[in-house]
Amino acid sequence: MTQAIRIDEETGLKVFNTRAAKASEKIAGKGYSIISDDALKTLPEPPAGAVFNAQEQAKYRAYKEERRGAADYMSMEGEFSRYLEDVYSGPRIEREALTDECEILIIGAGFAGLLLWHKLKSAGFTDIRFCEKGGDVGGTWY
Repeated sequence: MTQAIRIDEETGLKVFNTRAAKASEKIAGKGYSIISDDALKTLPEPPAGAVFNAQEQAKYRAYKEERRGAADYMSMEGEFSRYLEDVYSGPRIEREALTDECEILIIGAGFAGLLLWHKLKSAGFTDIRFCEKGGDVGGTWY
């Protein structure tokens, strides 16, 4: 029996021998590939006259480190904690863990998950399962 995952001895990369691994052959976009063109891996030369001194770099580094992303805008505690709740869901239903297998598991049934499902189904995959914590599919727009 052929292994589902093996390490390529030449490149050290994982090689997947599954139908899901072959999905990129059927779906536009073709997935990831190793970049061998050094021109695509290096930054261009700075424009003439561009000067970035240590003091300026330190200023921008400090500015960046002060930012915490969405946490800068509001705390999701107190009166705003209600926005973390899924108002369309009923009480959580405890279920036994699934023990069967599926070929493809999509984590999240939001817009991107549904789009991925559509592309995989169009490519001929049928054994697809979603894992969604919300009360319904569709993400923030349901």
